[in-house]
Amino acid sequence: MLGGSGAPCLSRTFGRRIKMHYQLVLQFGGNTLSDYNEMVELEDLLIENLGKSAEVDGHDCGSGETNIFILTSDPARTFGKVRQTLCARENWIR
Repeated sequence: MLGGSGAPCLSRTFGRRIKMHYQLVLQFGGNTLSDYNEMVELEDLLIENLGKSAEVDGHDCGSGETNIFILTSDPARTFGKVRQTLCARENWIR
């Protein structure tokens, strides 16, 4: 979740309510260049498959883990699309 508090962010601008945004973090084990390349491939597929329904906001790697960050206003729906993407590629489900 954005802000690190575990709660969604809610912003107000000049009295207008703005959508809540959530951050999904996909975390995978990985230490090798091959692991990194697979993560980048997955990130590209997520960008394509999620379209405008969510924003793939980057990734990071370190300490034996790789993370992909996704911003969304509908985390349940977005996670469903992420699962579909992962299930379509059996080698990503370990």
